[in-house]
Amino acid sequence: MRKPLSNCPICGGELELVKLKCISCDLTLEGKLPTSHLASLSSDQQEFIEVFLLARGNIKEVERELGISYPTVRKKLEEVIQTLGVLTHRTQPSTSRTDETGGDLGRPQKKKKRTRRDTTESSPPPQRKR
Repeated sequence: MRKPLSNCPICGGELELVKLKCISCDLTLEGKLPTSHLASLSSDQQEFIEVFLLARGNIKEVERELGISYPTVRKKLEEVIQTLGVLTHRTQPSTSRTDETGGDLGRPQKKKKRTRRDTTESSPPPQRKR
């Protein structure tokens, strides 16, 4: 299977998808066409991501498959993340943002456990039948 080009083979510049042709009916689409963010990765990075996904994110398995060390796997993964422009929760700025209700958007909210006292204070006493 041929790998798609992600960069110009002459100058290394970014390639832009401008033409597609249907092999069944010969329909041709021309213009600036959308591409996947993964197309911005180098062929080495695309191969790494393919191995990473097939290993289901298991770094030890990626190490074995590619014959590289744990730190190298981590470095390659960080390079891919940077290339894609994706921020992880650890790389986001530490400033906290809040929503309209004052809830922190940066971290999931934990639900408060209800105690017996909470339920008795907020609910009316049960009605007795006569």
